[in-house]
Amino acid sequence: MFETQNKNVIRRLAKADLRSKKMGNLFILITLTLAACLLMVMGLFPGTVKVDMQRKLEKAQDVMYMAVNQEQIDALKKDSRLSFLTLGERMEIDDYMIWHVYFDGTADEIQTNGTPAEGKLPEKEDEVLVSENFMKKLGKEARVGEKITVPRLSGKKEVYTVSGFYPEVKNTDLFSIVHSKKYAEAGGLKDTPYDVLAKVEGASDMTQPEFLQVIRVVAQDAGISRSQVNENNNFLFTLPEGKMTAESVGIGIIGFVILAAGVMVIYSIFYISISGKTREYGQLRTLGMTKKQVKKLVKCQGRILAMQAIPAGLVLGGLISWLIKPNGFSIVNTLAAAVITAAVILLTVLVSVMKPAKMAASISPMEAARYSAYQGDTGKKETKKLQRKITPLSLARMNSVRNRKKTFMTMLSLGIGGILFLAAVTFAVSMDAD
Repeated sequence: MFETQNKNVIRRLAKADLRSKKMGNLFILITLTLAACLLMVMGLFPGTVKVDMQRKLEKAQDVMYMAVNQEQIDALKKDSRLSFLTLGERMEIDDYMIWHVYFDGTADEIQTNGTPAEGKLPEKEDEVLVSENFMKKLGKEARVGEKITVPRLSGKKEVYTVSGFYPEVKNTDLFSIVHSKKYAEAGGLKDTPYDVLAKVEGASDMTQPEFLQVIRVVAQDAGISRSQVNENNNFLFTLPEGKMTAESVGIGIIGFVILAAGVMVIYSIFYISISGKTREYGQLRTLGMTKKQVKKLVKCQGRILAMQAIPAGLVLGGLISWLIKPNGFSIVNTLAAAVITAAVILLTVLVSVMKPAKMAASISPMEAARYSAYQGDTGKKETKKLQRKITPLSLARMNSVRNRKKTFMTMLSLGIGGILFLAAVTFAVSMDAD
């Protein structure tokens, strides 16, 4: 017929058919939306965790060089590859530890407890900056000007005047005692081996092997042994590994399995939907629609459903990712994941409807006229049994065997859905929060 040559007619027919089957199409939309949401969350989650950790570590050291002397510190100062701060000695007292520190160096970007929340920085030789919790440990009143007596590793006890308090650090038994420059220069920390907190220039753009190579070469140039180099593992794990690892292979396999399951589920849904509309496609063929146009009609329906479901799935997946790690949300990562997810789901739908579209196009007008959904496509019109017990269970069994392929696709969809649900629950309850 002439009108079917108009390319817009196919799309209008597809939309009209979808409107006439609102309930069935609703389930297809929900399936596609959940598939897009799942892939979006899976794609964003690893990056969200890394971004969250990177932001938490913006003010933390990349590496610590432990127990270095003044000569090694002077060598580090000449190295343009890093900026750093020096710390002092640590010692244990009862159920907590104290850390005598003096911050010296060029790393303004490293956050320390050297900024007072109350009072002022220590200036005189006997002034110190401490925390209010440390004052409670000593049984002292937390006020500026209070005198405290603190031991040193040498066994000597020294008396200091509290010049101020730095912001509290929650859930810690390590208390810093921040000294003045005068104290350090007067010899208070002269023979103390320092710990150096350092940030490496351009470290966030390196791979893990490159970062480890740089910090070890820096240590070697400064005469620091390998055993004194303590990289920040939290920062290290935010960097790309630079090669294929078992973890990345595992994530790839899981993604492939989920994608394959999505293809099977979507294929099953479209197969079941099309097998129930055999008569309708036969009527269209009777009116003059060609096999190519029938295929185009089915594919157009798939695209329309995909374009309706994908935006909802992307928004839902982005929202879930944001709720999981609000601090790890990244516009760039989200947009990249959205584009990839939309392309994957659309491609999945197009691949999934190819077989059902071919099946719909192969239906002749005569075959459609004879087709009965109750009879199915088994070709068995009568049974050899003269008597059969009629119960709801027996009727259900008889109906299921009349179209074995449709029954198989239904069971396959349910089975894959159950497997994905159990796998998701197992993954959730097996995760270690640390």
